Amino acid sequence: MSPRTCLTLEQKLQVHLKLKQNPGMNNPMLDEWIYATFRARVSRATLARLRNLPSSYFSHVDQSTTKRRRVKFPQFERELREFFFQNEAKTAMADDVLLLKAHELGSV
Repeated sequence: MSPRTCLTLEQKLQVHLKLKQNPGMNNPMLDEWIYATFRARVSRATLARLRNLPSSYFSHVDQSTTKRRRVKFPQFERELREFFFQNEAKTAMADDVLLLKAHELGSV
């Protein structure tokens, strides 16, 4: 048995659609389908969550991510991400550099 893994939102959407097409599919069958399709094992709790997800859950911009999360400080995150991508090619980006920039942005 392979270790449990996180499914991307795209994979979760495929599972959600499979469940819509086959509402009588039980968890062992669904688990085997997920393994055959994605080579991933998921927990029973994940299977239960996937059964109960509303379709609106998948209206997310980036379907390749594994988790959805709310950003507490969107402007701060946007500026830090821009700083990282602007300087990524110039230097090896160390954690200390990012922490210093985050502290600088946080104190503004």
